[in-house]
Amino acid sequence: RDKSICWEDLKTSFYKLQNNDWVKTEFVINGFYVNEAPRLDDTGKWLALGMDEFHNAVAFQSTIQKPFEFEKIILSNTKDGLQLSEPTWSIINNQKVVYFRDLGVNKYLWQSIYDAKENKFSKPVITNYPNGGSKVFALPLIKNKTAIINNATTEAGHSRCKLHLGLSLDGKTFQKSILLKNDNRSEPKFKGLHKMSGFQYPNAHVHGNHLHIIFSINKEDIGTIKIALSEIEKLMSQSQ
Repeated sequence: RDKSICWEDLKTSFYKLQNNDWVKTEFVINGFYVNEAPRLDDTGKWLALGMDEFHNAVAFQSTIQKPFEFEKIILSNTKDGLQLSEPTWSIINNQKVVYFRDLGVNKYLWQSIYDAKENKFSKPVITNYPNGGSKVFALPLIKNKTAIINNATTEAGHSRCKLHLGLSLDGKTFQKSILLKNDNRSEPKFKGLHKMSGFQYPNAHVHGNHLHIIFSINKEDIGTIKIALSEIEKLMSQSQ
């Protein structure tokens, strides 16, 4: 066995909805552990982020015309000494920006910016926004704003018991952090592998005039939060 390989026979499979049932297709991406569902960018390209079998942070990119012909792009190589994981992305000022969870000593998010001409991402740099060693989700908001949903704390204990919404005007520096959930008494009801208290695995979507956020509670239940975009605009104007 190659000791540099974290996962053997790793692959991501695609399913399609057929007659109200999910059916496995013949399409796969070999050597890929997907972190979040593929999303379209503003140029009509699909972008799926995750980790490869060597635990490098990677992107697989395809087009609408050929959605299952993916091109692999290395985002962060473990040979460079960083332990960046679980990438997510947003678009700010017509540029794709990737954010990473740090598995190392730094309790802050890292970022990388896409260069369309070179078709590659910049070397990751650390941001000013904390992350308590947990999964992150980013998405673009109105008027060139980027939102991050994560556990924005550097606290060692109960780091996932605070869920935050971070807001940025340029995708590089975060100007505002909103505490969405805070409960360090929250505990799992059942025992199990990798069980942990708190609010984690966030995702979000803009629908109509609201930002809808979904997350797990103690890795057992699902919670949701709905925030008016006008309220976010008001909060951002107060921070400028």
